[in-house]
Amino acid sequence: APIWGRLELPKKPKWEYNCDESVAIAVCDNAVVVAEKSELAVLDIRNGDLLWSQPLDAAPVPWGLAVSRDGRIIVTFEDMSVQCFGGESTTPVPYVRSNNLFFVDSAKVTLDCDTRRANIRYTLDGSEPTAASMLYKKPFVVDESTVLKMRAFKKGMQPGFVVSKQFMKVSYRNATDPGRIKPGVLADYYEGFINTTQDLDNLKPLRSDVMNKFELDPSVMRAADCGYVYSGTILAPKDGVYTFYTASNDGSVLFVNGQKIVDNDGGHTVVEKSGKIALKAGEYPIVVKYFQLGGGKALQVSWEGPGIARQEIDASVLFHKPERGN
Repeated sequence: APIWGRLELPKKPKWEYNCDESVAIAVCDNAVVVAEKSELAVLDIRNGDLLWSQPLDAAPVPWGLAVSRDGRIIVTFEDMSVQCFGGESTTPVPYVRSNNLFFVDSAKVTLDCDTRRANIRYTLDGSEPTAASMLYKKPFVVDESTVLKMRAFKKGMQPGFVVSKQFMKVSYRNATDPGRIKPGVLADYYEGFINTTQDLDNLKPLRSDVMNKFELDPSVMRAADCGYVYSGTILAPKDGVYTFYTASNDGSVLFVNGQKIVDNDGGHTVVEKSGKIALKAGEYPIVVKYFQLGGGKALQVSWEGPGIARQEIDASVLFHKPERGN
């Protein structure tokens, strides 16, 4: 068991799952079970991915959830009934090994299962996979937005739970001509009553600075309620799908080319969220809004894409119009 007094927790959670109506949670060796008012959700403990869900006919009582050693889920409901789900002989769920749920032209899909000699059956028409559905033998290609449903089968074991993944086909955004620009991003600083990033639109900036990246200046942020709006241009070096991340305390949102890519708004401790967009090589307007409600403060904006390992966005790809900066 961990020695809690010496445990050093990271500033950012490993993953996040939004469950506004949760009433109970339980943890087992490889999964986290969340009981919500209308469904059970089982998450992969490694990354928070949804492994399977089960609609519920009634709402569970608060903390009316338990998981047995053999993987059975026992739920107590408000109507005083008790139900059991799952069991030890269920085949582990399959997963998408290829990281291409978001694609431009086509996606080569690779499936896998950690159980040896398990057969993966799948559908691409939204129907539930059965033992008679298509058998996965080798990677296949999808060229349209598609819902993939898959299920693992193995002799001597109960069929696994159905896993659903959405493949999204998207179009490239066209680069813009920003005109004359200089390195760095423009940062407008605000103070006032702020509960969401939208409240920044109703305030006037107290000062404007040029920064090398999306960062916080503690010497400026003296008010409990304050925020920044960063604006500029970002250079995408190659055609491809880019993933943007914001990790913030409190809220943040990120726009590229006028499209909201990351919505991490609202008051909270450090939470990281992400979004994807397909960009042609070139320059694009980028805006990040951030606000602070007092207490701890944090902001980090990162990206990854073709030829770019995940990293914080810095001045090498950020620019601003000189008439608004130094």
